[in-house]
Amino acid sequence: MRYTLILLNIFISIFFVACTTQKSLDEKMIKNTKSKSYVSKKSILGDKKVTVGYIEYVSLPAFNLTYKAKIDTGATTTSIHAFDIIEFEKDGKKWVKFKLDDTKGGLIEESLPVERVVHIKRHGVENQERYVVKMQLKLGKTTQIIDVSLTNRTKFKYPILIGKNYLHGHMIVDVSKKFLTSLDEK
Repeated sequence: MRYTLILLNIFISIFFVACTTQKSLDEKMIKNTKSKSYVSKKSILGDKKVTVGYIEYVSLPAFNLTYKAKIDTGATTTSIHAFDIIEFEKDGKKWVKFKLDDTKGGLIEESLPVERVVHIKRHGVENQERYVVKMQLKLGKTTQIIDVSLTNRTKFKYPILIGKNYLHGHMIVDVSKKFLTSLDEK
């Protein structure tokens, strides 16, 4: 009985310290909005964010294209299905020429400057280098110019994968739903 009371007192003390520490950490996170944390003061306090499903329509206004896209909160960078990717030099800088499916059986050829090259580690297959370019994407009412990696996604159901670089600070993902946004949103 005596040991039970001692253990109960220890448990209550630990529980109290843990609760106090968590409250202190939550307050610091709210105050520290300039940190690299993915949680900002606005999001904790109810800033309006768009809720999207795990599948949404995404348009590329510069190319007048619309694709179905998978929303992936585990992916750092957004990627798009591109093929015949060829690096070349223009004005002393790295550029890439690539093709996109126009969704009507044709192809669109485009050239853009390379922002960077990323090295992707993949499980069970050879690692991959990908070119990253800047592209404008529109999802619902949100239009952003972001880094997009070019890769062959023919083995995947969706030609675009929307990563955290598009979602961060703007969207909440409801994985139980799809097509929560409209193509007509201005």
